[in-house]
Amino acid sequence: MLPILVYSLFGTCLFIQSVFWFWIVRRKALTPCDPLETDIKRLPPISVIICGRNESKFIQNNLNQFLQQDYSLYEIIYVDDDSSDDSLEQLGQIQNTRLVVCEHKKENPGKRDALKEGMRKAHYHYWVLTDADCSPKSNQWLKHYGEAFSKGASIVLGVSPIEKTKGFLNTFIRAENVLEIATYVSLSRLGFPYMGVGRNMGYTKEIGQKSKSLHSAPLLSGDDDLVVNELANKSNTFVIDHPDSYIFSPAKKSIAQYIHQKQRHLSAGKHYKRKDKLLIGTLALSHTLSNPILIIPFLLTGAYPLAILWIIRTLLFISLFTRLSHRYNMDLKPYQVLLFDLGLIGYYGLFTNYIFWKNEKKWDPSS
Repeated sequence: MLPILVYSLFGTCLFIQSVFWFWIVRRKALTPCDPLETDIKRLPPISVIICGRNESKFIQNNLNQFLQQDYSLYEIIYVDDDSSDDSLEQLGQIQNTRLVVCEHKKENPGKRDALKEGMRKAHYHYWVLTDADCSPKSNQWLKHYGEAFSKGASIVLGVSPIEKTKGFLNTFIRAENVLEIATYVSLSRLGFPYMGVGRNMGYTKEIGQKSKSLHSAPLLSGDDDLVVNELANKSNTFVIDHPDSYIFSPAKKSIAQYIHQKQRHLSAGKHYKRKDKLLIGTLALSHTLSNPILIIPFLLTGAYPLAILWIIRTLLFISLFTRLSHRYNMDLKPYQVLLFDLGLIGYYGLFTNYIFWKNEKKWDPSS
């Protein structure tokens, strides 16, 4: 009886993963990118809101890229979130009529208060959010938001790849980023938007005002993500994943920094709707139990049909995931995808607690 239950469990996990990756992701995340269609003269005015704390080293380069967008009517609201470095001096050196600089005195954890300050200063109806350490790939970035808003979207979800550098940690972070993007892009296009990334996201003024999550107790992270989980639906959400719409973000340099960042980001998951927690929990569990390393006991016990299915799943997953990594400019090699797939057991074991149950670490005002 026990072997039957075990085979049924693992067989079910393989089935779930096969449906998700080879039917949903392949069809939804690898669709050809449509070129821009809307006349620039018909695109709506946009307020780009950037919150930054001690990001002076990024300001000159990144902010100038945002200010050079090929877009007729937009503004950049930069909210300095109580920086202790020379951010304000760097901002003062940029002379551009599109730039509005706000100073915010930090009293609560996270960036919610700074984000709300930027929203109060925004002159326009459509808001696009990003971070000070991020940069757009092209000067056409904002046009993709304008087109999505002009087609009636209330919430727009963009893609934010991780910049490629040397080292195993960067490779793992890029692979994890591909997994995250492929999941929320595919499920959003399927009609189940559940999250977005605050580095590349937009919504209307009405969404910002309607959101209860923006007006509840401050969190260490995930405020913008929870707006999507709260108010996004099939009819009001649009995904943009053309390469020109990408926003690139630097990866953490050390394992400790990465773990701390993921703990903060994933802690917002416990505030998700119950159905969304069930969905992502099912995907995470089925992926864990489809791990290639678990083929070994089935080979040793003579369960060859299930082991063969496992091998086929792994080979197809490597092929598809490698294609996705190139789609999102993170360029993973097949052997790197295999190592990432093997390492996901540890990843889920380390972070699942923060997604569903564990509270965030206490706020350190000096951080």
